[in-house]
Amino acid sequence: MKRRRFVKTVSSAGLGIILGPRSPAEKVVVCVMGLNGRGSVLAKTFAKTANAEVAAVCDVDTAVLAKAAAAVSEAQGKQVKTLGDFRRALDDKSIDALVIAAPDHWHAPAAILAMSAGKHVYLEKPCGHNAREGELLVDARGTIGRGKAAPVPANLDYDLWQGPAPHTPYHDNVIHYNWHWFRRWGTGEICNNGTHEIDVCRWALGVDRCSRVTSTGGRYHFDDDWEFPDSQEAVFEFAGGKTIIWQGQSCNGLTTFGRERGTAILGTTGSVVMDRDGYVVYDLKNQVVKQSLATQAGDGLNISADDDMTHLHIANF
Repeated sequence: MKRRRFVKTVSSAGLGIILGPRSPAEKVVVCVMGLNGRGSVLAKTFAKTANAEVAAVCDVDTAVLAKAAAAVSEAQGKQVKTLGDFRRALDDKSIDALVIAAPDHWHAPAAILAMSAGKHVYLEKPCGHNAREGELLVDARGTIGRGKAAPVPANLDYDLWQGPAPHTPYHDNVIHYNWHWFRRWGTGEICNNGTHEIDVCRWALGVDRCSRVTSTGGRYHFDDDWEFPDSQEAVFEFAGGKTIIWQGQSCNGLTTFGRERGTAILGTTGSVVMDRDGYVVYDLKNQVVKQSLATQAGDGLNISADDDMTHLHIANF
């Protein structure tokens, strides 16, 4: 079945599959899918969270799976089950939720299948591989250089990793992180780190849908086979004269406001600069008026992002 038809079919089947809220006193039992990096952090954090238990961890790479399972079992003080196929977790009635940290092309299909099986879903950004998949998901809820063809590593189930994406021969510069920069699997920097910052801006400005979007950029730093811009500026215009400007400079190490990534709200009577570690409020004379910073400073470019924000995300879920 072609990807578009697959997502449309399973999303239709999943319409109305929404579970009611749980009491904070109830235990949530989860399976974590996609463990190389972010998923392992999520699994260990769930394992340490009150009223949560990691029953299983899942990855198509057996080496990654074994390493993560050992770390999560140690953090939890209880052995976790290992799965090569996340669908086995959907068949397990003892598992309440699927935690999805696999590549972008798996986000919507896995989430929709999980909801169709009656599971809660904790989904890493972005919600889909494209805007339409994001809409279908909402409906269901109510290396530098050119890669080379290479043999598939013996420890990797490459066919299952590709899943609903168009299948292509294995190349040595895709797994485990650089899939972000290829269109059949990833969504580029704007839907990688940009998603977080744009959401913060929307919350801060109190806006929802934009009325106009303009964008410019390109891939300038390297002559490689990656398919998304390394330098990009996107402008989102909203009613009431409110504007969000996202700047992505993946290959340029210059910090902005002393931060590797973050958000600046520039207002008529002052400004706020914020990132994962907290915020600082300035008046029009650049004097600090107020600040609130996290006790544990994080690395904004750490792809595992094991910091206070992760714990807050999981506690909120």
